[in-house]
Amino acid sequence: MSLINTEVKPFKYRLPEWVHFESLEFNEMLKKVINCTFQVNDKGSVVMPKELNKAVDYEGAKYKFGIGGLHSQEKGQVVKPNNSQLFGEFDVASMYPSIIIEQCLFPAHLTKNFLTVYSTFKDERLKAKREGNKVVNAAYKILLNGSYGKFGSKYSFLYSPELLIQTTITGQLSLLMLIEKMTNVGGKVVSANTDGVNVLYKKSNYNNIHAVQFEWEMLTGYELEYTPYAATFNRDVNNYIAIKDEGIKGKGAFAE
Repeated sequence: MSLINTEVKPFKYRLPEWVHFESLEFNEMLKKVINCTFQVNDKGSVVMPKELNKAVDYEGAKYKFGIGGLHSQEKGQVVKPNNSQLFGEFDVASMYPSIIIEQCLFPAHLTKNFLTVYSTFKDERLKAKREGNKVVNAAYKILLNGSYGKFGSKYSFLYSPELLIQTTITGQLSLLMLIEKMTNVGGKVVSANTDGVNVLYKKSNYNNIHAVQFEWEMLTGYELEYTPYAATFNRDVNNYIAIKDEGIKGKGAFAE
């Protein structure tokens, strides 16, 4: 197969106007994101700039950027709410596809026709998810996320490293905004992974927490789905068991 546009010049991330922070820690991190330059290696893969390789410390937790998404750094953690608390995951619905569509990202050689088709796939996936059609939902999920992944493969006709970074860094900044906002109203973010955050909060603080959810959705244009948890047991951020109202969610080494 012939390679598509394999010669990629160094490039910078383009900051969306709605991204902003209040804390010193996240504003210092944002400066690094804006000022750093991204490059690809001989294999055509994007290399994370050294400025972003160090985890950010915020309110007793550490968060690290990655080419694939944001990850908190907890290990050997058990979280179980007491009688006065609630606990759950705020997950961004179809996160990377939503970012691609919201920012009108498309491979230049495919024109905006790419977005027309891609948006249709996303709509069909969310429709199937609402209707409980697991097979169609899963098929479109693979198609949508696979397309995003191909932005980083020089063997794909979708190869566009700039779009990969624009998508994934936007997702990570948006999650950090959510983390900061949840923390500011009294929530405790205990884990963050790619497209969602786990938050422990007082029952009396329910309205404030979910007001933040609404505010964040209005700012970003993305949708958050909430799943209540009775407990989580983490070996680390990528390997855990979550106890839900109905059933158990396992990831990594504990996947079903």
